[in-house]
Amino acid sequence: MSWTEELYKIYELNSQRKFDDNEPMMLPVSHSTANAQIEVTINENGEFRGARAVEKKDAVTVIPATEDSAVRSSGICPMPYADKLLYIAGDYSCYAEGKRNDNSDFHSAYMKQLKNWVDSEHTHYAVKALHAYLQKGSLMCDLIKSGVLITDENGKLLPKTKISGIAQEDSFVRFIVNNSDGICRTWEESSLSKNFTAFNASLLGESQLCYASGICEPVTYKHPSKIRNSGDKAKLISSNDESGFTYRGRFTDKEQAVSISYSYSQKVHNALRWLVMKQGVSLDSLTLTVWASALQPLPDVTKKIIDEDDPFAEDDDEVMSTYPGYMRMLRKRIWGYGEKMHPDTKVMIMGLDAATTGRMNISIYSELIGSDFLSNVERWHADTAWSRFNGKKKMRDINSFSLYEIIKCAFGTEQGAVIDCDKKIMRDTLLRLIPCVTEGRG
Repeated sequence: MSWTEELYKIYELNSQRKFDDNEPMMLPVSHSTANAQIEVTINENGEFRGARAVEKKDAVTVIPATEDSAVRSSGICPMPYADKLLYIAGDYSCYAEGKRNDNSDFHSAYMKQLKNWVDSEHTHYAVKALHAYLQKGSLMCDLIKSGVLITDENGKLLPKTKISGIAQEDSFVRFIVNNSDGICRTWEESSLSKNFTAFNASLLGESQLCYASGICEPVTYKHPSKIRNSGDKAKLISSNDESGFTYRGRFTDKEQAVSISYSYSQKVHNALRWLVMKQGVSLDSLTLTVWASALQPLPDVTKKIIDEDDPFAEDDDEVMSTYPGYMRMLRKRIWGYGEKMHPDTKVMIMGLDAATTGRMNISIYSELIGSDFLSNVERWHADTAWSRFNGKKKMRDINSFSLYEIIKCAFGTEQGAVIDCDKKIMRDTLLRLIPCVTEGRG
């Protein structure tokens, strides 16, 4: 699986560097993301200091996750730190109604797991503070007093009341811990992340041969989801069909079919998730990601190279009015990317799609030498250039078209003053055209 090797390299090259404020962060091993609705502040002694509702734009939260909790869908499987009220609130049953108003089993499982972390050599002051606070069993009461949770006249959570679109009894809670050194936003605290990664590693099973790396390490059969977005449940790697035909007839059990180490799987999936957030292009259920081996800038293969809104555009009205002038500018733009590439640079093109909720497929994948990729892109935009009327500049010029424009013209219908196209047709045709751009196919 060469795509896993390339993603593993991306993780190893970038996981330890400092990310810019406007750049997504690559998740550490043993971590996932969740959308938080409530933020609680405590001090290092486990005393409540305040709470607030979290706005949707600030909801995505990095959280520690065990092998099981990262893929939970039913049953009792607590997250190690931040989690839903159902798991962390000892007084949940005093205020919640309905079939899950008794959360004793959920809370006991959560507190047992948290206590194991507290007692381990990989503990952290924020873990001790949270354990001390939650032992008091007053979270729901504190949130009601703070006005974050709303109750009716009987002291029960008000039905149909929501926080950022989520029923208040189903809210996910993250924590801030204040100490003498300042404020610890636990979902951004690197020391807490490192401690949990080490703690979780101590819980993994016996080592086996990893088919991807060739190294004997603890393996996993529970691979991450949330690749395209924080609500994405589709997985790329899965072998849990013991009664169907996933591996039956070829192997006797899933261990023979596929064996990938936990660490390798985490790094590959986290790198792919990061690339999608950083530079992925989405169309309907399809997500397209194009990257270079050292993450050098690349042209967008779905758009025209010379765009009217290009921030690097110059006063090119006269140059763009002739085909030779267009070619000079095209070559300048294309090989401007090439100047930042090494001779051994590779370019990967990956398209992800999901036919069902739980299964994701790689619709397209190719690897090219960087110079070949740029040559193919240049040839495409040279061969598809037309004389066209530029409405913004009120003149005719030479330019190519984006893939979206080509597909709309070929398969779209007039919708008033615009031409629109069915999303499925757009997605399927885009997959057929991308190799024409990147690989020079006819």
